[in-house]
This record gives sequence, structure tokens and C-alpha cells, in this order.
Amino acid sequence: MSDSRQEMNIRNSERRRDSRSRSPRRHQSQSYRSRSPVNNHRDTLTSSSHFSEPALLLKLPRELRDLVYGHLFDSTRLTFGYRQVNFQYRKVLPSRNALAILRVCSQLYLEAGELWLKRVLFDFEDTMTLMDKFSQLPIASLKQIRNVRIRMMGDEPSPPESINDEHQWRGLQVLEGLQLDRLTVVPSWGTKYNGCEDIKRFMVSSFPCKELFYFTPRSVFHETDQTTPAEASTLLTRRINDMADDLKSRGDFGTGLTMTIFQSSEPDSKYTGTSFKNSAIEVLAETGISPDPAPDKMIACGKSLKPNVETLIIFKPAATTSTLSGASIEGVLKTVDDKRVRKTWRDDYRDEYIRDAQEQSPDMENITTGELFPWPYDMRKGYTIIDHYNNVDDIIWPGKNHDQAWEGVLDN
Repeated sequence: MSDSRQEMNIRNSERRRDSRSRSPRRHQSQSYRSRSPVNNHRDTLTSSSHFSEPALLLKLPRELRDLVYGHLFDSTRLTFGYRQVNFQYRKVLPSRNALAILRVCSQLYLEAGELWLKRVLFDFEDTMTLMDKFSQLPIASLKQIRNVRIRMMGDEPSPPESINDEHQWRGLQVLEGLQLDRLTVVPSWGTKYNGCEDIKRFMVSSFPCKELFYFTPRSVFHETDQTTPAEASTLLTRRINDMADDLKSRGDFGTGLTMTIFQSSEPDSKYTGTSFKNSAIEVLAETGISPDPAPDKMIACGKSLKPNVETLIIFKPAATTSTLSGASIEGVLKTVDDKRVRKTWRDDYRDEYIRDAQEQSPDMENITTGELFPWPYDMRKGYTIIDHYNNVDDIIWPGKNHDQAWEGVLDN
């Protein structure tokens, strides 16, 4: 009798265990799409009712928690787009845990959710992906974004014949509500860094930011390693005069602009982004962009500039897109039902680029495997990578750290 009762207890125990294993998990992880930082953020929350005690973070005073949130988000970047190394591309996505703190509990979501859009770095490997992502966001969300970095690609589609105002969308003018504190522009992969053409699109339209950082792996004022200090100062003067002409072309709608130049003090460092550090050397103090800059200042800067050092040029406009008058952005407005409204990427530009790409009968095999710039198509799943970085300001430079781009990139 006792053996029979023991066998029955064992069977009951096994049934209970099987029932638990078959039941759905209470806190089943959500799909990556639902956690995407550019989709519905409130869907990222899981139930917090199972927390019997508050997290250790919640035991801190709110002032300290805000400091923790700020430090966390200041060191977080969300990378999207098509990363290029040599002649190959990979689709890049941010770490799945980049915003994990928003999924801990509803209180942390509400507290940290007030800060993350303003503090994280939105990092884009190409302009087309930036436009696709940001054009889906409501104006209220765009207004909160403060820090964006974009690599200007050399292989992005050329504008179709039907588009004659490409600089308006490339200057981010069609993203209504965007009012950045900082926009960092990184030049396309493997080009000669001897000019500032990537900045011109903003000068002839308007600046969507309070500061525009132009960040290169070497001096943009040295055409070669053998460029002399005198030649560097001459090229610097020429660049400033060219920019002054671009600003003048805006007539009454132009804005004042200054520039400051920093160079890294760690040329042999294995890390990148070092020109953002406090140890960076200021080689040109803030100077107004105007014709015929002071020769003595240009000569001194030419002597201080080093050819093969990370260089950061900071541009500060006197007015931004969000603070200019409506007449100043007339070029991005259109008439709909007798009303003047702003053009948008999806309504006025995107379809034209897609139609043009389709008409060219693209080589889909090379597109889906990253031999050609993929947009507006997608890549095979095996060619998608997750962004990894040591420091939020890390950037992949030719000849320096491109082994960090993705695993095995140097094997091909």
C-alpha cells in the first residue's frame, strides 16, 4: 500500500512539473522589433507586478537615479544603416540590450524614459537609413532628439532627374521638429579628406543643430603628408573663403557661422574618437566664417596642424532651422489645399529614389550580399551585424581599426 501511494505521489509530482514546463513563460522576451528605439517605446515594458522588492537603483534618491540615467545614456549609442569597409557593406543594428533599463519596471521606464531620447547618440551609417527611421517618428519625438552622428556615404543613390532640391532633404530640412544640440558628420569611407563638401548642404539651406561637428581621421587642410605648414594655412584660408561664399549665396536668409579646430593629442592611440577628449589640442580658436580671415591667425594654425591626426571642426551657426523665420525655409515648403506645409521625405522624395533604383535593374545578388550599397533593398540575414564599441565616440577609420567593423572583415 505504501509503495502504491509513493508511486502515485511521484506521478502527481511529474504531472505538475510537466504542466509548469508547458505553460507560457510569464515574462517571455519580446521581439526585437517591439523593442526598437524608433518604434512604439511603451510596448517595450514587461509586467512589473512580480517585483516583490524595489530594485537597488530605486532605493537611491531620485537625484542620484537621474545621474545614473544620464551617465548610462550618455555612453549609449544606437547604430543603424549600412556600414562600409573597403567595397563591402553590412547592415548594422544596435545591441538588443542598449535600452534594457527601460524594461526593468514601469517606474524606471517612466523616469528614464524622460531622458533617453535627449542623451543617447543616434548613429547612422548612411543618410537614407536616417531619413527612413526619423521620418516615421512623430514631431514630439523628433523634438526630443539631441545628438546624431551620420556618415556621409559616397555610394548612396544619385538624385533622380525629377529631384532638383536634393540638398533640402540631405540637409535634414524636411524632418519637421528636429532641433539637435549636436550633429556629427563623418565623411564617406576611404575618400580624401581635403575639403568640407559634406558641410556645404547645410550652409546653402540651414543648420538643424546648435553645433555641427565635422570629424575626420586626418587633417582636412593637408592634401598630402608632405603638405607644408604654409600650404596648410593657404588651404585653410581658401576653405574659409569658399564657406563664406556659400553663406553669402543665401542672401538675407544666411546666418552667421563660426568654426573651431581641435586635433587629437594621442596620434598613436589604438582608440578612435580621441579628438573629443578634454586632452584634445585646440589649433584654431573660435573664428567667424567671413572673407579674407586674419593672415596671422591662419599662419599660426597652419603651423600647429598635423597631417595624420584625428581632426574635429566645430561649426556653430547663429541660427538653426528651428529658429529661422518661415521665409528662410521657403525651399522646403509646398502648397496643399491652399496651405503652405513642409515637404516630407516619404511624400516628396523617397518614392522617386525607389522608382529610379528599380528602373536601373539592380544586381540583387550583389545587393543582398553587400557587394553594392543595398538601399532601398534589404540584405540577407547573415549579413546583419550588431554594433559593438568601447566608447560611444568610436568611429571606424580606414587603415586604423577597420577590423572592428565586423568579424572576419579582413579575411575577404
